[in-house]
Amino acid sequence: MQKLIISSLLLLSIALPSHAEELKVIIHGENTSAYYQEFVSSPKNLLQDIFTLRKQRWSNGDKIKIFVLPSSNPVHKKFVQEFLELNDFRLNRIWNRMTFGGYAIPPTIVKSEAELVEKVHSTKGSIGYQTIDRYSEIWSKTKTVAMQ
Repeated sequence: MQKLIISSLLLLSIALPSHAEELKVIIHGENTSAYYQEFVSSPKNLLQDIFTLRKQRWSNGDKIKIFVLPSSNPVHKKFVQEFLELNDFRLNRIWNRMTFGGYAIPPTIVKSEAELVEKVHSTKGSIGYQTIDRYSEIWSKTKTVAMQ
């Protein structure tokens, strides 16, 4: 019995990553100072407002373009839980209500983290997220936002 428990734990440690991937919010780098300044006072509240579609423009008037991974993606689930303090179902309900009510345009869902980073890099006013372990290289037109 003891051998079975030890071998089960060993299998779990092999199947699970040894360290959790850290998430970071990324924003397009053009006019970054205007976007970045908004995160200084209350970053969590601002993120919640942006990703629940309540805030649709940056303070300089640029339209906010949101890029996200599919709801089934573990990185997306982690972002929604840790940064927005919501669950997938509730966030999708908010998006549907805001979109079908004609109040907002839904976020653009991309297939991979690499595509998400590339879209944020190439789209003015955009915001997204990434895991540092996979994509530590941030292009000159992308800015990482420190979250407390």
